[in-house]
Amino acid sequence: AAFTVVGGSTTLFGFVSSSPAVLIGEFGMDQRSFAILFGLNSLAMVVGSQINIRLLPKVGVRRALIVTTRIGVSATLLLLGAALVGLPLPVLLAFTAVITGSVSVIFGNGMTMALIPFGHRAGTATALLGLIQTSAAGIAAAALSQLPGSATVNMASGMLVGALVSFSSIRRTAEAQHVN
Repeated sequence: AAFTVVGGSTTLFGFVSSSPAVLIGEFGMDQRSFAILFGLNSLAMVVGSQINIRLLPKVGVRRALIVTTRIGVSATLLLLGAALVGLPLPVLLAFTAVITGSVSVIFGNGMTMALIPFGHRAGTATALLGLIQTSAAGIAAAALSQLPGSATVNMASGMLVGALVSFSSIRRTAEAQHVN
């Protein structure tokens, strides 16, 4: 489950680090509009967290993660497809909102599952996971900034890699524990 959280961070920071190049650089958005849209995208994380609160009692942590990582992969695939064919900005923003909303569910639930085996060492495990999470996100952000070509396609590709890491990690964890 730890890599589920690492993938979520990579997905989120793929967006955070690339969004100025995409929104301001490629779409010509002014700084004020960028700030407003960035804030609205953050609101998607709040909405995702609120959905998670209602979802957990019904489906549990593992199932919520499986469903949410599937949604994340699907939305990032759609985002990449939209970027490749040049769909308009509102379509791209809708996909990024779904993705960031799913990441908020991945963070809380993934961290919960990752820390279960550590009991009285949960503080140390949290610190180590935070280091790994931040390092992976930083490396991904730096790599994305160096790629040639469309910033939008690069952002979507980087986000997809993170989403796939989250999905494959939780899927493997669920299969090892015989959870569908």
